[in-house]
Amino acid sequence: PRPPLVSDARAALSAHGLAPDPRAPREVTLALTDAAQRAASRALHRLRVLRVPGFTRLSGPARATDPVLEETWEIAAALDAEAALVEASALGPTLAAAAAGALEERLSAADLEALAAVLAEALFVGVDALTERAIARAAALAAREPRLDRLGRALGPLIAIWRHDHTLGGASAPALARVIEASVARALWLLEGRAGRATSADELHAVLAIRDAARLDGLDVDAEIVREVMTRRAADPHAPPALRGAALGYLWAEGALEPAVAERRALDALARTSRAEALGALLGGLFALAREATAESPGLLRAIDAHLAERPWDDFLAALPALRAAFGWFPPRERDAIARRVLALHGAADDEPERLRRLALAPSSLSRADALERHLDALEARYGLTP
Repeated sequence: PRPPLVSDARAALSAHGLAPDPRAPREVTLALTDAAQRAASRALHRLRVLRVPGFTRLSGPARATDPVLEETWEIAAALDAEAALVEASALGPTLAAAAAGALEERLSAADLEALAAVLAEALFVGVDALTERAIARAAALAAREPRLDRLGRALGPLIAIWRHDHTLGGASAPALARVIEASVARALWLLEGRAGRATSADELHAVLAIRDAARLDGLDVDAEIVREVMTRRAADPHAPPALRGAALGYLWAEGALEPAVAERRALDALARTSRAEALGALLGGLFALAREATAESPGLLRAIDAHLAERPWDDFLAALPALRAAFGWFPPRERDAIARRVLALHGAADDEPERLRRLALAPSSLSRADALERHLDALEARYGLTP
């Protein structure tokens, strides 16, 4: 006899009109705002988690909390689909139980980031009991997480899941809030002691998550404590440049500093930055937390332009990758506006900004070409061939 999971899967597919057509694959688009179609989506996600062939999601939200309201699946008859269901039946007799069992296996060896992914999957498949167990494990891990970057990768999804559950009045929202609060406390502790020079983008995402948690009603995060930590980090010359810039950006964006004072402190930090690579890191942290405020600061843009103009060419090339990453925090339209303002600082004519704002070649190609030209210039000077 077939295991009950095979019959349960067939019944679920038939009930939602998702049974594969043996003649040809077909695409199915589901509106996640409709309760019946959302239930159909959960059945398909359970099959996906169990790795049953023939059910492939072509598009849709990366997480259940994303603002994408449709998903598209390709459903095809697969010869080994029943064999996969027989194998998965060891995890449970129904689709819901087997999918929960598959996700349960990820909990034992999971770190906080992986647990956030499991929680996101649990929302897709609709398994509340698993969500409660994952939250309990996440709470234990959050208090002893040793790395700020891993907290940065986990906190954003956790906050998004909490907001989703909190908005819908979910029963797991209070427990998940305690996990986020513990994670924020741990992130602040790690941020306070972070030293060194190099900083990853995930650590900046941790600071962004701290800011988001401090802003949200329903989370018990003391904004005053956050401001105190950011104040100390912004003034600490031994803090990594990116985190020093992020702390200053937090104080600027949250109104803890008057705009004129924040701009002056940013200009002072810029003037004190001697290493080329640190310049881009400092600006990256500042832009990540205070993008809107810095975009409206003409004095800061002029100071950055003047600071770069004073640098030797080799320093500028060394700083360029970090500078590109820093300005990547601005969306394309705002980057275009910044480019126009920089061109205006140099007196560019109105009819040529488009040519100057758009690179015809990749930056790496331009850098190689520049290096070759400078090498040829050095050879000419060495052998007295300069015109």
